[in-house]
Amino acid sequence: DVEHMIAFPTDKQDSTSLWVNSPQQLVAVIDQLLGSNPYKARTGVFTGGANAVYWMNILERTGDTIKVRNIVERAKRKVEAVTAELEPTFVYPLVQGSDIAQWSVHTKSYILCPHTAETKMYPVDERTLKAEAPKTFDYLAQFRADLDARKGFAGWEKEIQAQHFYSILRIGEYTFSSYKVAWRYIAQSFITAVITSAQDSLIGHKLYIPNEKIMYVGTDCREEAYYLCGVLSSSPVSYCVKCYMNPTSISAHVLDKLNIPKYDPSNALHQRIATICEAGHATADADQRAVLQSDLDTAIGQLYGIPADSIRLIQTSLEKL
Repeated sequence: DVEHMIAFPTDKQDSTSLWVNSPQQLVAVIDQLLGSNPYKARTGVFTGGANAVYWMNILERTGDTIKVRNIVERAKRKVEAVTAELEPTFVYPLVQGSDIAQWSVHTKSYILCPHTAETKMYPVDERTLKAEAPKTFDYLAQFRADLDARKGFAGWEKEIQAQHFYSILRIGEYTFSSYKVAWRYIAQSFITAVITSAQDSLIGHKLYIPNEKIMYVGTDCREEAYYLCGVLSSSPVSYCVKCYMNPTSISAHVLDKLNIPKYDPSNALHQRIATICEAGHATADADQRAVLQSDLDTAIGQLYGIPADSIRLIQTSLEKL
């Protein structure tokens, strides 16, 4: 089969920008979806090459502590497998790329993150860590040689590593946002979901923390999170991203090319998009999700002024991809 396509740069004033490949009849629609937006995407936390230290399974809860075992399988840098008791203070459910599906997030392991929204890129200082979570400090201290040998730190980050051997990377206030509109970095499709917090039977109510294989936009507004996820997971925007993304990886910069109006709580259409997307997260029923996807596409058509026949063509085109 041969299909005639039109190729043009995402920024028509810059021929070196990413290029779009689109059928002739959808060029006008793609033009409407390209532009700019006020949202900034981030990369999930990065251990600097020490996943085997910071990633863990929880074996049981024992009073005020948890018994954990570090995950050494498949780690590129091998460390000793140990069982230890930690305070749950700095332990969070870990979200990996494989944990995200469209409108769905599941976790299967945990991450030790000795940072807070206040300390940001710097971890909790040693004195505070020893006072608030002495077992956690002792656990990290036994891996000091492995953590000092990490090669993932560069430039000014090395100064942080020199001061705090247990620090990790890609941490900021955004890491602790109440909601994260996320997608897989390694993927052939633009799969989006809202990551939030949950009541964990072993460590209490905790935020989910994504690793570096997940890109996300953080916000503390629930409605804004589901609105933005609704826009990104709609067929028109998903198709637009597919037209210019790398075939196997979707970086944080993919968001930079999109025309996305900032969430306005007084805008009824914005609220409707958020409501539909949140309902999609609340059900696992495939038929119900298909109805919600159709409703979402209609709402996005209204947001961007895309005719119904163009929406149907995009839906058909997405099925072929």
